[in-house]
Amino acid sequence: MKKLYFLFIILISFNGFGQTLTGLTYTIEVQYNKSTGNCAYYSMPPQTTSSCDQNSYKLNMKNGSTTLFAEDMTSTAVTNKTYTIPAAISYDLSVSASCYCGGFNSCSILATQNILQKGYTYKGVTDLNRYGIESGITGNRAGGYSIGPETLICIGTVIVNNFKPNGLTISKVNPATPAEYIAGQQVDFFAVTPGPATNRFPNAAYHWQYSLDNKVTWIDVPESMNNRTNPSFTIKDLLGDNHVNHFGPIDFRLGYSNRPFTEAYRIIYKPGTVIVKDRKFENPTCYKDDVKNLTVYFDRKLESGEVLSILHIVPYPKPNPSTPMLVQPEVNALTFDPDTRWYKYSFNIPAGTNLENRYYVIEYQSKVNGEVKGTLDMGEPFLYENPQPVKFEIKKALDPLCHDDATEIAIRVEGGSGTYSFFVDGQEKIPVFADGLYYIKNVIPTAQNNIKVTDSKGCIEKNI
Repeated sequence: MKKLYFLFIILISFNGFGQTLTGLTYTIEVQYNKSTGNCAYYSMPPQTTSSCDQNSYKLNMKNGSTTLFAEDMTSTAVTNKTYTIPAAISYDLSVSASCYCGGFNSCSILATQNILQKGYTYKGVTDLNRYGIESGITGNRAGGYSIGPETLICIGTVIVNNFKPNGLTISKVNPATPAEYIAGQQVDFFAVTPGPATNRFPNAAYHWQYSLDNKVTWIDVPESMNNRTNPSFTIKDLLGDNHVNHFGPIDFRLGYSNRPFTEAYRIIYKPGTVIVKDRKFENPTCYKDDVKNLTVYFDRKLESGEVLSILHIVPYPKPNPSTPMLVQPEVNALTFDPDTRWYKYSFNIPAGTNLENRYYVIEYQSKVNGEVKGTLDMGEPFLYENPQPVKFEIKKALDPLCHDDATEIAIRVEGGSGTYSFFVDGQEKIPVFADGLYYIKNVIPTAQNNIKVTDSKGCIEKNI
């Protein structure tokens, strides 16, 4: 356990204004001891104080003027005690002593620390980056208290530890039904707070965590989904594209690291529909050609009464809003593929379909006897790349020296695959490449002189 050397009044403060705390309680652990040696960890100014009454060291916790507990610090041994205290917005934990200050005048010393939901305040300085209720340990300062510019008294150590709201549980809207959720469905479980329906602890109590490995490792849900009684997310929102690797049990709880506030609440995550196992995609061969093929392989055939009511592709990552593309009619049967032992569907791709150059992913949803089931975008994203268009330009055409003489032309070509073939009036010509141009000799000017350039895939220049 991390030792905390301080002589503080501790104020525990939350973002809890307007909340009802009727009958709610917290359990806290307090560790303390009287030790005059702990100030070795603190840079102390020269002592001018004569002495302190060792029998006067005290700590107490209050809420306003109400004392919740009080202890005499009579031993140098470490003492641990657990307290159940009424829930409130703030607390004062004080450590005090009666001393003889300069000139042997009697005086009382009292140190103050304000513990916040995140962080703490000490002597008017606030640090929101460490310690506080969410960390479970309040403060981390040496046990010195400065009475004046050159005077410091050492009293001992006090740690407030393992803050826990009592009575929290987790349930769902209809607890009589199994806690099962399909892909695309928002979870409906929530934190149940004891007492009246309006009761609510401060937000720090509703800190959600989940476990993917049977409660061995606990992970905080993203901050945007946390600190609320009713979490609002789908499992894909929570896990991202990795959600398809976690169908089965997933555990949730309220708490922090090694401080659980509730028992684990287990849900069963299901796809709710067929699962994509693979896909094959072929880009168009030439610029502005149609996509050649998109075939999707699923883990099973469609069951009786089951259809794929939605099947299309969307950009990846999916923007908001997004426009579905290659939208398919309702699919009521899949074809068994003997090579893969899966069931496949080949997209119907209308002529003239062009996509943007980017990644896409398959998105779909099923219905079973008219009831909507899981929504998934699954499978590895695929990249649509429209091939570069073949473009050429005749840069030079030499006039023949005599009537009916052959001549020479020079052509600049770009795009396509980068390897080109040249045809004049249907006859292939072998050019000479120089200075970035292709020179074709023996062109008969009296002919039609139709020039065609193709790349290695047979692609030609199109209207672009």
